[in-house]
Amino acid sequence: MKTDWKKIIHKDVDWLEIDVTFSHIITRSFYEGGRSWFESTCTHKEFLDGKLQLGIKMDFGEDVLNEVIASVKEAPNYPPFQREKEKMLIRKFFLEQIPRDTSMKKILKHKDTEDGNLNLSNAGSGNILLKSDNFKLILEFDGPCLENINGEKFPFKLKGYIQAVVELNDFFYIVHSNNFAVVSPEGEIISDTYFYKLDPKLPLDPLNHLFDYRFSIDNVYKNKNMIFFRYIWDRNYYKPGLIKYELKLGLTGRWE
Repeated sequence: MKTDWKKIIHKDVDWLEIDVTFSHIITRSFYEGGRSWFESTCTHKEFLDGKLQLGIKMDFGEDVLNEVIASVKEAPNYPPFQREKEKMLIRKFFLEQIPRDTSMKKILKHKDTEDGNLNLSNAGSGNILLKSDNFKLILEFDGPCLENINGEKFPFKLKGYIQAVVELNDFFYIVHSNNFAVVSPEGEIISDTYFYKLDPKLPLDPLNHLFDYRFSIDNVYKNKNMIFFRYIWDRNYYKPGLIKYELKLGLTGRWE
């Protein structure tokens, strides 16, 4: 089944693309050699109801539009798309095993909630990302490390770049490239969702990560003695939500 189309223009628009995914139709217009682009998207149902069809017909012609319509109609029975839907259901099942915690309902907007993304935004231009009473989280040329008040350093390695961070009792809670990790005062990574698998029986590879761009962690927060992070779904496939993390207990509560 054909799932993508491309048209080179080399005028005001450099090229156009259409992608059919397991859940959406995406059209893109690329400019400035691909350095900038405009994207439109809709669900399969919205597309079959008419959304984006006129634009595709004008840009690609009626024959391509008919091809896209045929692909969208075939999508529910297309094995690669069926596997993608199964992976999303596995992720949803993973969430449903975490107890719902109604105490988290209004915590995101609470005045005492500290935002991990803002911590990085407010870090300035230096290499110190965040401080606790006894440590600094430092980003050095060869990677991050913790430095205590005596100047002793404890380097650690994460699989991705740091996106957000909060601290509690000298433990640092870090979001890195769609995942969530906990670093002890000694620089030990004591938990990292990077190693969570879709299928525990299979090796960890790019296709077997529980958290990736489809189901990602994008921020971490602190409210008094509570640590929690936010998860989101690609193109809002399901509702976003929050998961609470506790040392020695792991993921102990969720709210969406």
